[in-house]
Amino acid sequence: MPPGIGSLSEYEPILKIFAIYVKFSAVQSITVTTSNHKQQEFSMNYRSRVFYLGLNLLAPGIGQIALKWYIRGILELLIFMIAFAWGFMELLLPLFQYYTSDLPVELHINIVPLLIAVGTGILVFLWSLVEIILFYNPPAGQDKDKGGDAQVNK
Repeated sequence: MPPGIGSLSEYEPILKIFAIYVKFSAVQSITVTTSNHKQQEFSMNYRSRVFYLGLNLLAPGIGQIALKWYIRGILELLIFMIAFAWGFMELLLPLFQYYTSDLPVELHINIVPLLIAVGTGILVFLWSLVEIILFYNPPAGQDKDKGGDAQVNK
């Protein structure tokens, strides 16, 4: 054995952690041979509810689209984008008029439409998270809370 390199069993905890983090990639399994010639397979054949909730943190509906709930996902993403654009316009149009007008203009932002737009965006965001929590069922035989942990098959 070359100097400085120990047996593979020293690295088993690191390999287990690596297998857990690799589960989101295209790799489906990793086979490791330990120093006593046992083979262990780290299988990453399903994704957890936390993965899809994390996708929904990017924008509501992306987790649903990844779950192949296309109509729900596209509808939530579309409503969120419309609410975001509406709120953005409610905020920027008065500022644009204030700074581009040659006449003395008073800055007046309509707060009610802005709050409706922001509230709609927050409601869609929360509903997309609640929808995955309530309606996503991991594959049969998998623990619902630890659905994304890599399984060690001996």
